Amino acid sequence: MLIDDETFTRLALEHGIELSDPSSPDADIALLVPGWPAANEYKVKVFPTRLTPSALRNVLGRNSPGPPTRLLLVVPSASKAFIDGARRDGVSVMIRPPDGRTPARSGYLIGDGGRILALESAPEPDAQPTRRPGPVPWSTFAVAFECSESGPRTQTQIAHKLGISQGGVSKAMHNISATRLTNVLTTFPKGAAQGDRNVEKDQLARLHNRHSPARVETLLNWLAASYPRSPRATTTWLTRENPNDTARSASALLAQRGIRHAVSGQVAADKLAPWARPQRALIWAEKLTDMSEASATPVPAQDANLILAVPEDPHLLRTIDDEQQPPILPPVRVWLDLIRDGDDQAADALKAHLLKWRSA
Repeated sequence: MLIDDETFTRLALEHGIELSDPSSPDADIALLVPGWPAANEYKVKVFPTRLTPSALRNVLGRNSPGPPTRLLLVVPSASKAFIDGARRDGVSVMIRPPDGRTPARSGYLIGDGGRILALESAPEPDAQPTRRPGPVPWSTFAVAFECSESGPRTQTQIAHKLGISQGGVSKAMHNISATRLTNVLTTFPKGAAQGDRNVEKDQLARLHNRHSPARVETLLNWLAASYPRSPRATTTWLTRENPNDTARSASALLAQRGIRHAVSGQVAADKLAPWARPQRALIWAEKLTDMSEASATPVPAQDANLILAVPEDPHLLRTIDDEQQPPILPPVRVWLDLIRDGDDQAADALKAHLLKWRSA
């Protein structure tokens, strides 16, 4: 369960809460609450299932940030016992209903000096928790993206590009092979000597034959069905500029503040495979920030032409080309964002471009 597009916009419109830049590396967001003397910084942790009071202790043990940063938990529901325990430990809670549509407005924020802002409804009665799912295999998805976005590579090359170990790449290959995509992900044999250029050259020729458009399309379909594309947190804004100019202005502001980021969605797709005039700009960034200096105003998602999103995927912003201005996500990741946003025709145009490039 992840924070939806309207969460922080609703906080701004209904409670007057404004975003500010956090100073601590532990913090994801800083919030200016009316009546509070200074911004409070929060590390945000989102959980897809209900947490028990006993599970709270484990969460605090793994995730408690150092001062001045506080912990903000986003959960689909919460019992009174859980709320009471979290409040005693100084932990803020947002309740995000499990229907996937209702914005996270329930819960409370705790600030400096014991200040508490109630956001909305009371907690629900105690109930049996559902089983917690396992961790998302981000490294496996990162390797799949790399194999879909580039030609054949050695496991060492992929590991270096993604910043993970060669063993992690090998494990990811095994995980994806278990989904019957064995022939899509092909690398050099482990027995090939690192300096044996003849072996590498011969193997590379065979690998190019196996990375055909049909096999790449199979991998793209698997990513579309399996990759969790919802953001960790988002804010939605409106500017007077067109989306292309908005993306450039927002990118310049983020770069000025030293925030790693990349443009995706319609604006990026228009640069990669022009199809239709973009209607909104999507920017992935390592943290949220106030975009008012880019002449942006917080608005509900349906009125926005700028979306600033923080990814759950730790590999997403490691794949960008920093020399490009503004920086743009790799094409396959842009394609998935188009699908997530319901831009099916733009997604189809970009997919055709990707497969045509593969067949060239």
